[in-house]
Amino acid sequence: HVDDFIGAGEGTECEADVRRTPTEEVPRNFAERLRKLNARFTFSTWDFDAQQIFCGTETTQGEDCGITVTLEEYTHKVKPLTIEKYRRANANDPATDRELNAYRKLNGSLQWPAAQAAPHLSASVSLHQAAVGNLLVKDLLDLNKTLRFAKQNAAVGLKFPAGIWKRSRPTAI
Repeated sequence: HVDDFIGAGEGTECEADVRRTPTEEVPRNFAERLRKLNARFTFSTWDFDAQQIFCGTETTQGEDCGITVTLEEYTHKVKPLTIEKYRRANANDPATDRELNAYRKLNGSLQWPAAQAAPHLSASVSLHQAAVGNLLVKDLLDLNKTLRFAKQNAAVGLKFPAGIWKRSRPTAI
């Protein structure tokens, strides 16, 4: 069962380009591959907008046909941990169960962009996950600092320039 599929390639401008009957036994371009998929599987809708947003992931195809992926809007909606003043003053104290749950929730919220389009968050998110076993108030403060960094860099994502993949060379991303 596949819920969603995203792809990009030459020869597709609208749904009609995909709904046509495939013309080749062996697909030679992206449009023909999509026609083969459409002939074999049932797709409810096809969306050809230059900007797509799905589960917070913003995928944009620019005028140069390059593709950019960010989670800018999602990241700006994430809320920081509330840490009371007296707790901040005792940074080496162990975190409470309530603080631990809030910490896990926030770190999970940052893990999504780190995994999808913000690799610059990956190391911090991983280190924060490792701290869960012996969580201190200073770790809560540091996680909020990571969130501030994420928001300051929310527009930074992955860029896939057009034309970098050649048929003669295999590419993995």
